Amino acid sequence: MQVDFNDHIRYSDKLNPIIFDDDGCLYSPVRDGAMKVANYWWNNAYSMFPDFQLKDFIIFGDIISYTYSSFNDFSIGVVVSVPERCIPYLDMINQTLMATEIPYGFIGHPIHCSFLTSIPEGIPSYSIIKNSWIEKPEKRDNLIKVDDFVPKFNMYQRYIHEYVENLPKHKNGLLTIESCKLFEAFLNDLEKKSNEAWLRDPDHECSIDYMLFRTFKEIEGCMYFNSYLSDSINYNVNRLGKC
Repeated sequence: MQVDFNDHIRYSDKLNPIIFDDDGCLYSPVRDGAMKVANYWWNNAYSMFPDFQLKDFIIFGDIISYTYSSFNDFSIGVVVSVPERCIPYLDMINQTLMATEIPYGFIGHPIHCSFLTSIPEGIPSYSIIKNSWIEKPEKRDNLIKVDDFVPKFNMYQRYIHEYVENLPKHKNGLLTIESCKLFEAFLNDLEKKSNEAWLRDPDHECSIDYMLFRTFKEIEGCMYFNSYLSDSINYNVNRLGKC
């Protein structure tokens, strides 16, 4: 598979033209669509937890930075104030959000919605309600160069493939139950290290350690996360059912 890394390691002089006009203002149809998604989840949560207080709806992350790409999620945050006793329910709500198909779609990017108790620091964020920037993205000069990234990514990719090749498998090539668990733990550990790099380097757009796993998910996520691993798990479940 031929990969154009320029679409993964990208830097633009302008913000995403699908989302912002030349002055950096959110297009009205995009704001209306984002507001619709955020209101949908806020109304659902508020009907169950009336103690929640709405603070803001925001868009945040790479999609509104100068390093946006076609692979970015359109990340919407419902920022709320909640009593301390209700904080554990936020995890439950966010897990539900991750497992639920959002009934609205626009601008061609996957929509990701989450409930937050504060506005994320150190990354671009835009208030949907106030229609204004909370934290504007900064233009960078020292971003990752594709020529520096590709050799390291190829080694990283080879390391993952070799790990999978050495896992015990059934005769049909699918992973055993134990291998599924090991592979999931392995991927979770890679993601954890990527997140640690993101936290360690406030200028994470320049961090190769952060970008390695993110790019791997973008390029091969469908095969590994949605196909190979899922097929292996389903095969093992069906096999146990026939015993």
